Amino acid sequence: MAPPSGPAPCMAPSRLPMPAGRHMPAEPTEPGRPVEPIRSVRLLLLIAALALLQAAVAAIHPADLAVLHDLQRSLTNADVLAWPANTDPCAWPHISCDRADRVNNMDLKNAGLAGWLPPTFATLDALEGLNLQNNSLSSPLLGATGCTTAGRRGSLDKTKN
Repeated sequence: MAPPSGPAPCMAPSRLPMPAGRHMPAEPTEPGRPVEPIRSVRLLLLIAALALLQAAVAAIHPADLAVLHDLQRSLTNADVLAWPANTDPCAWPHISCDRADRVNNMDLKNAGLAGWLPPTFATLDALEGLNLQNNSLSSPLLGATGCTTAGRRGSLDKTKN
């Protein structure tokens, strides 16, 4: 049998082969038709990631966060702390938190800090350990012989300040 004469029949656009490396755009969803599973998964992952990010930033006690920001502003070289913005301060270098996400330890030994400790520093009521050894810090708070928090004795190393 001979091939049909005349122009070749047209193929519907959705049936045309796509060039290599190209993908056919998704057809719009019709009412009552489910959304593509890949889109749904991506959307859920995005929502979960945003929720986790918000929870991480909001995890620390607001008063403790304010004190850490006061400390950053009171130092002449706060950049040496390498505390990233918009992250959970409990994950910052030199900072440890308890299970209630309160700052309970700061190990700033040999950090090369210069400046002063703000008066709000005394409000870190969960702070049990503070090492300020080998920095250039000043504050009336450093005249104390120990670190008392919530009725407990903590440790304070302020040598060479």
